Amino acid sequence: LNLSEFDEEILKYKVKFVSGKRKIEFDGEYLLKNLDLFTIFSWYDLVDALNIIYERSDIEELLNVKPEEREKAWRDFWDKRDPDPVTPHNELEIKFLERFQYVMRNFSGPIKGYKTDRGRIYIRFGPPDFIEDHPFEFGSYPYQIWYYNNLRLRFIFVDKTGFGDYKLINDIRELYPQY
Repeated sequence: LNLSEFDEEILKYKVKFVSGKRKIEFDGEYLLKNLDLFTIFSWYDLVDALNIIYERSDIEELLNVKPEEREKAWRDFWDKRDPDPVTPHNELEIKFLERFQYVMRNFSGPIKGYKTDRGRIYIRFGPPDFIEDHPFEFGSYPYQIWYYNNLRLRFIFVDKTGFGDYKLINDIRELYPQY
């Protein structure tokens, strides 16, 4: 079933259970709708998140697109950046959308996930190789250290509020309330 071939389709089904002399049958139907990406996520959020990994000049064309032209503009944007045009999908687009969805689901609160420090790092570099989590350590705020071993990077995030609002820090002294 290829959902891209239609906007709406009714899927009908029939189920039959037989156990000894007992037989139960029922049927039903589901309405299938083809949802586009921009129904699920805000256009402006997607374009704004692209700004984390691409230059503003690269996404400039997407910023002023009319709503009816967004799907084509999105497709054109990713077609230009397709690392392997022979495959039926764009690996970079899929990677971006997976990361975007992850940060929206896991780091959103009063601030949208891609606008948080952890969200920006995750979208740019992907999942860390290792996370050192210190939620309760005497004399310090809760903190996490994200390691990207192959990139030789590490990021320290501190939650000074106690509400899961982790901020990227530059100075290790920011971990300790006495400083």
